[in-house]
Amino acid sequence: MGALVVGADPSLYAQRGQLIALAARHQLPAIYEWRLYAVEGGLMSYGTILTDAYSHLGRYAGRILNGEKPGRRFRR
Repeated sequence: MGALVVGADPSLYAQRGQLIALAARHQLPAIYEWRLYAVEGGLMSYGTILTDAYSHLGRYAGRILNGEKPGRRFRR
């Protein structure tokens, strides 16, 4: 028996419904990069929530644009 690991590829992400359905139909354990796969019915994920990642990125960029040095350790 095998398993499926789905990486962070935009074309795979666009077809996530089909990937989830195929893995379930063939009883293939699958792990996905992004949490949304698991939310939509996939077995499990090891990645983050994309909207949270983009939110953190925006805050960090804002702090840098407001003069904070990028090398300084950021705190939430």
